[in-house]
Amino acid sequence: MPSEFSESLKDRVIIITGASRGIGYHTALTLARAGARIVVAAQSTVENPKLPGTVQKTVRDIEAIGGKAEGLLRLEHAGLRVPPWRVLDAAAAAADAWRADAAPDLRVFALSPASIRQLGEVGAWEPIRRSRAEPYREMRVWDAAAPGELHFRAGELGSDMLGCIVEQRLIQHVLWQAMREDAALSIRCPARVVALHQQDDAVEMECDDGDCLRPRLVVAADGADSALRAMAGIEVGGHGYAQRGVVGYVTTALPHASTAWQRFLPGGPLALLPCS
Repeated sequence: MPSEFSESLKDRVIIITGASRGIGYHTALTLARAGARIVVAAQSTVENPKLPGTVQKTVRDIEAIGGKAEGLLRLEHAGLRVPPWRVLDAAAAAADAWRADAAPDLRVFALSPASIRQLGEVGAWEPIRRSRAEPYREMRVWDAAAPGELHFRAGELGSDMLGCIVEQRLIQHVLWQAMREDAALSIRCPARVVALHQQDDAVEMECDDGDCLRPRLVVAADGADSALRAMAGIEVGGHGYAQRGVVGYVTTALPHASTAWQRFLPGGPLALLPCS
Protein backbone atom coordinates (compact mmCIF):
# COMPACT_ATOMS: atom_id res chain seq x y z
CA MET A 1 0.00 0.00 0.00
CA PRO A 2 1.49 3.42 -0.98
CA SER A 3 2.78 5.39 2.02
CA GLU A 4 0.73 8.48 1.15
CA PHE A 5 -2.42 6.34 1.09
CA SER A 6 -1.54 4.77 4.44
CA GLU A 7 -1.01 8.21 5.96
CA SER A 8 -4.45 9.33 4.82
CA LEU A 9 -6.05 6.34 6.61
CA LYS A 10 -4.38 6.88 9.98
CA ASP A 11 -6.99 6.98 12.77
CA ARG A 12 -9.85 6.94 10.26
CA VAL A 13 -12.81 4.84 11.44
CA ILE A 14 -13.77 2.27 8.78
CA ILE A 15 -16.72 -0.13 9.07
CA ILE A 16 -16.12 -3.38 7.16
CA THR A 17 -19.04 -5.76 6.65
CA GLY A 18 -18.50 -9.46 6.12
CA ALA A 19 -15.18 -9.13 7.94
CA SER A 20 -15.17 -12.52 9.66
CA ARG A 21 -13.65 -14.28 6.65
CA GLY A 22 -12.55 -14.01 3.02
CA ILE A 23 -12.09 -10.66 1.30
CA GLY A 24 -13.65 -8.75 4.21
CA TYR A 25 -11.22 -10.30 6.72
CA HIS A 26 -8.10 -9.57 4.65
CA THR A 27 -9.32 -6.05 3.85
CA ALA A 28 -9.78 -5.38 7.56
CA LEU A 29 -6.23 -6.51 8.35
CA THR A 30 -4.75 -4.51 5.46
CA LEU A 31 -6.47 -1.28 6.48
CA ALA A 32 -5.60 -1.86 10.15
CA ARG A 33 -1.93 -2.12 9.20
CA ALA A 34 -2.33 1.26 7.49
CA GLY A 35 -3.42 2.78 10.80
CA ALA A 36 -7.20 2.82 10.39
CA ARG A 37 -9.50 2.04 13.31
CA ILE A 38 -11.61 -0.91 12.19
CA VAL A 39 -15.20 -1.65 13.15
CA VAL A 40 -15.74 -5.34 12.34
CA ALA A 41 -19.28 -6.14 11.22
CA ALA A 42 -20.31 -9.73 10.44
CA GLN A 43 -23.01 -12.23 11.30
CA SER A 44 -20.68 -14.96 12.56
CA THR A 45 -20.18 -14.79 16.33
CA VAL A 46 -19.91 -18.55 16.98
CA GLU A 47 -17.21 -20.80 15.50
CA ASN A 48 -18.39 -23.11 12.70
CA PRO A 49 -15.97 -25.84 11.58
CA LYS A 50 -17.30 -25.64 8.02
CA LEU A 51 -17.11 -21.82 7.88
CA PRO A 52 -14.19 -20.71 10.07
CA GLY A 53 -14.01 -17.13 11.29
CA THR A 54 -15.96 -14.88 13.65
CA VAL A 55 -16.22 -11.20 14.56
CA GLN A 56 -14.23 -11.83 17.72
CA LYS A 57 -11.40 -13.64 15.90
CA THR A 58 -10.99 -10.81 13.37
CA VAL A 59 -10.75 -8.30 16.24
CA ARG A 60 -8.14 -10.44 18.00
CA ASP A 61 -6.09 -10.84 14.79
CA ILE A 62 -6.13 -7.08 14.19
CA GLU A 63 -5.04 -6.36 17.75
CA ALA A 64 -2.28 -8.99 17.41
CA ILE A 65 -0.65 -6.94 14.62
CA GLY A 66 -0.90 -3.74 16.67
CA GLY A 67 -4.10 -2.48 15.08
CA LYS A 68 -7.22 -1.04 16.66
CA ALA A 69 -10.57 -2.75 16.20
CA GLU A 70 -13.90 -3.49 17.81
CA GLY A 71 -16.76 -5.76 16.86
CA LEU A 72 -20.11 -4.34 15.85
CA LEU A 73 -22.72 -6.31 17.78
CA ARG A 74 -26.40 -5.80 18.36
CA LEU A 75 -27.09 -2.68 20.42
CA GLU A 76 -28.06 -4.49 23.59
CA HIS A 77 -24.90 -6.63 23.41
CA ALA A 78 -22.84 -3.45 23.15
CA GLY A 79 -24.48 -2.07 26.31
CA LEU A 80 -26.53 0.61 24.54
CA ARG A 81 -30.16 1.05 25.49
CA VAL A 82 -32.53 1.29 22.54
CA PRO A 83 -33.90 4.85 22.66
CA PRO A 84 -37.63 5.21 23.40
CA TRP A 85 -38.48 6.58 19.97
CA ARG A 86 -38.21 5.72 16.33
CA VAL A 87 -38.44 8.29 13.53
CA LEU A 88 -39.73 6.82 10.29
CA ASP A 89 -40.10 8.26 6.84
CA ALA A 90 -43.70 8.77 5.77
CA ALA A 91 -43.27 6.15 3.02
CA ALA A 92 -42.77 3.45 5.66
CA ALA A 93 -46.53 3.36 6.21
CA ALA A 94 -46.86 1.62 2.84
CA ALA A 95 -45.24 -1.46 4.43
CA ASP A 96 -48.56 -2.05 6.19
CA ALA A 97 -50.29 -2.72 2.85
CA TRP A 98 -49.20 -6.36 2.22
CA ARG A 99 -52.06 -8.84 1.72
CA ALA A 100 -51.90 -12.57 1.05
CA ASP A 101 -54.50 -12.29 -1.72
CA ALA A 102 -52.65 -9.48 -3.52
CA ALA A 103 -50.31 -10.02 -6.47
CA PRO A 104 -46.86 -11.13 -5.25
CA ASP A 105 -44.15 -8.51 -5.00
CA LEU A 106 -41.71 -8.50 -7.93
CA ARG A 107 -38.81 -7.75 -5.60
CA VAL A 108 -37.73 -10.76 -3.54
CA PHE A 109 -34.81 -11.63 -1.27
CA ALA A 110 -32.94 -14.90 -0.88
CA LEU A 111 -32.68 -14.99 2.90
CA SER A 112 -29.77 -17.00 4.29
CA PRO A 113 -30.14 -19.16 7.43
CA ALA A 114 -28.22 -16.46 9.35
CA SER A 115 -30.71 -13.77 8.26
CA ILE A 116 -33.60 -16.08 9.15
CA ARG A 117 -32.14 -16.55 12.65
CA GLN A 118 -31.90 -12.77 13.11
CA LEU A 119 -35.52 -12.33 12.05
CA GLY A 120 -36.46 -15.09 14.48
CA GLU A 121 -34.75 -13.26 17.33
CA VAL A 122 -37.17 -10.34 16.94
CA GLY A 123 -40.20 -12.58 16.44
CA ALA A 124 -40.53 -11.82 12.73
CA TRP A 125 -39.62 -15.10 11.04
CA GLU A 126 -42.63 -17.25 12.02
CA PRO A 127 -45.18 -14.74 10.62
CA ILE A 128 -43.13 -14.57 7.40
CA ARG A 129 -42.85 -18.35 7.14
CA ARG A 130 -46.59 -18.84 7.70
CA SER A 131 -47.47 -16.18 5.13
CA ARG A 132 -45.38 -16.91 2.04
CA ALA A 133 -41.80 -18.14 2.07
CA GLU A 134 -40.34 -20.70 -0.30
CA PRO A 135 -37.25 -22.64 0.81
CA TYR A 136 -34.60 -23.62 -1.72
CA ARG A 137 -32.48 -26.66 -0.99
CA GLU A 138 -30.25 -26.68 -4.04
CA MET A 139 -28.60 -24.10 -6.28
CA ARG A 140 -27.22 -24.78 -9.75
CA VAL A 141 -25.07 -22.26 -11.60
CA TRP A 142 -23.41 -22.66 -14.99
CA ASP A 143 -21.96 -20.65 -17.86
CA ALA A 144 -23.28 -21.13 -21.36
CA ALA A 145 -19.79 -20.50 -22.77
CA ALA A 146 -17.93 -22.94 -20.52
CA PRO A 147 -18.24 -26.58 -19.47
CA GLY A 148 -19.18 -27.72 -15.99
CA GLU A 149 -21.42 -26.26 -13.32
CA LEU A 150 -21.59 -25.38 -9.63
CA HIS A 151 -24.10 -27.44 -7.67
CA PHE A 152 -24.80 -26.55 -4.04
CA ARG A 153 -26.85 -28.87 -1.82
CA ALA A 154 -28.16 -28.04 1.64
CA GLY A 155 -27.64 -31.60 2.80
CA GLU A 156 -23.89 -31.30 2.26
CA LEU A 157 -23.87 -28.44 4.80
CA GLY A 158 -25.91 -30.41 7.30
CA SER A 159 -28.92 -28.17 6.76
CA ASP A 160 -32.43 -28.70 5.45
CA MET A 161 -32.23 -25.62 3.20
CA LEU A 162 -29.82 -23.11 1.72
CA GLY A 163 -32.26 -20.27 2.33
CA CYS A 164 -35.73 -18.94 1.60
CA ILE A 165 -37.15 -16.75 -1.15
CA VAL A 166 -39.32 -14.04 0.44
CA GLU A 167 -41.03 -10.95 -0.98
CA GLN A 168 -39.67 -7.60 0.11
CA ARG A 169 -43.11 -6.20 0.90
CA LEU A 170 -43.86 -9.14 3.21
CA ILE A 171 -40.63 -8.62 5.15
CA GLN A 172 -41.40 -4.91 5.53
CA HIS A 173 -44.98 -5.66 6.59
CA VAL A 174 -44.01 -8.14 9.32
CA LEU A 175 -41.20 -5.94 10.69
CA TRP A 176 -43.56 -2.95 10.72
CA GLN A 177 -46.06 -4.99 12.76
CA ALA A 178 -43.29 -6.14 15.12
CA MET A 179 -42.24 -2.53 15.76
CA ARG A 180 -45.84 -1.56 16.53
CA GLU A 181 -46.01 -4.28 19.18
CA ASP A 182 -42.66 -3.44 20.79
CA ALA A 183 -43.30 -1.46 23.97
CA ALA A 184 -39.73 -0.09 23.90
CA LEU A 185 -40.40 1.80 20.66
CA SER A 186 -42.43 4.93 20.06
CA ILE A 187 -43.24 5.16 16.36
CA ARG A 188 -43.21 8.61 14.76
CA CYS A 189 -44.90 8.33 11.39
CA PRO A 190 -45.30 10.30 9.27
CA ALA A 191 -42.20 12.27 10.25
CA ARG A 192 -39.16 13.48 8.35
CA VAL A 193 -35.83 14.77 9.59
CA VAL A 194 -35.11 18.14 8.00
CA ALA A 195 -31.86 19.03 9.80
CA LEU A 196 -29.18 17.17 11.72
CA HIS A 197 -26.54 18.67 14.01
CA GLN A 198 -23.75 16.57 15.53
CA GLN A 199 -22.75 17.57 19.05
CA ASP A 200 -20.23 16.23 21.55
CA ASP A 201 -22.69 14.20 23.62
CA ALA A 202 -25.63 13.67 21.26
CA VAL A 203 -27.11 14.28 17.83
CA GLU A 204 -29.79 16.92 17.42
CA MET A 205 -32.46 16.19 14.81
CA GLU A 206 -35.08 18.69 13.70
CA CYS A 207 -38.30 17.16 12.36
CA ASP A 208 -40.72 18.61 9.85
CA ASP A 209 -43.43 18.81 12.55
CA GLY A 210 -41.29 21.27 14.55
CA ASP A 211 -40.16 18.74 17.15
CA CYS A 212 -36.48 18.30 18.05
CA LEU A 213 -34.90 15.02 19.17
CA ARG A 214 -31.49 14.53 20.84
CA PRO A 215 -30.54 10.82 20.73
CA ARG A 216 -27.06 9.47 21.47
CA LEU A 217 -27.19 7.30 18.35
CA VAL A 218 -28.82 7.82 14.95
CA VAL A 219 -29.16 4.94 12.50
CA ALA A 220 -29.44 6.14 8.90
CA ALA A 221 -31.57 3.42 7.28
CA ASP A 222 -33.45 5.66 4.87
CA GLY A 223 -32.40 4.11 1.57
CA ALA A 224 -29.78 4.46 -1.14
CA ASP A 225 -30.27 8.24 -1.41
CA SER A 226 -30.14 8.67 2.36
CA ALA A 227 -31.04 12.19 3.44
CA LEU A 228 -29.53 11.55 6.90
CA ARG A 229 -26.25 10.48 5.33
CA ALA A 230 -26.13 13.69 3.32
CA MET A 231 -26.95 15.78 6.41
CA ALA A 232 -24.11 14.05 8.28
CA GLY A 233 -21.70 15.01 5.50
CA ILE A 234 -20.84 11.41 4.55
CA GLU A 235 -19.77 11.35 0.92
CA VAL A 236 -20.31 8.43 -1.43
CA GLY A 237 -19.27 7.67 -4.97
CA GLY A 238 -21.30 5.78 -7.55
CA HIS A 239 -21.74 5.07 -11.21
CA GLY A 240 -24.33 3.54 -13.51
CA TYR A 241 -23.97 0.04 -14.97
CA ALA A 242 -25.82 0.89 -18.20
CA GLN A 243 -27.82 -2.32 -17.81
CA ARG A 244 -31.45 -3.25 -17.43
CA GLY A 245 -33.20 -6.31 -16.09
CA VAL A 246 -36.61 -7.94 -16.50
CA VAL A 247 -38.37 -9.45 -13.49
CA GLY A 248 -41.52 -11.54 -13.52
CA TYR A 249 -43.27 -14.72 -12.39
CA VAL A 250 -43.46 -17.70 -14.73
CA THR A 251 -45.35 -20.98 -14.58
CA THR A 252 -43.30 -24.07 -15.42
CA ALA A 253 -44.45 -27.42 -16.79
CA LEU A 254 -42.40 -29.27 -14.15
CA PRO A 255 -42.07 -28.61 -10.38
CA HIS A 256 -39.20 -26.32 -9.39
CA ALA A 257 -37.74 -29.02 -7.10
CA SER A 258 -36.83 -26.39 -4.47
CA THR A 259 -33.88 -25.39 -6.66
CA ALA A 260 -32.54 -21.97 -7.63
CA TRP A 261 -31.12 -21.87 -11.16
CA GLN A 262 -28.74 -19.34 -12.69
CA ARG A 263 -27.16 -19.43 -16.14
CA PHE A 264 -24.69 -16.89 -17.48
CA LEU A 265 -25.44 -16.08 -21.11
CA PRO A 266 -23.58 -13.79 -23.55
CA GLY A 267 -26.37 -11.21 -23.22
CA GLY A 268 -26.54 -11.38 -19.42
CA PRO A 269 -27.50 -13.80 -16.64
CA LEU A 270 -30.80 -15.67 -16.41
CA ALA A 271 -32.01 -16.66 -12.95
CA LEU A 272 -35.03 -18.73 -11.93
CA LEU A 273 -35.94 -18.74 -8.23
CA PRO A 274 -38.55 -21.04 -6.69
CA CYS A 275 -41.66 -19.35 -5.31
CA SER A 276 -44.93 -20.41 -3.73
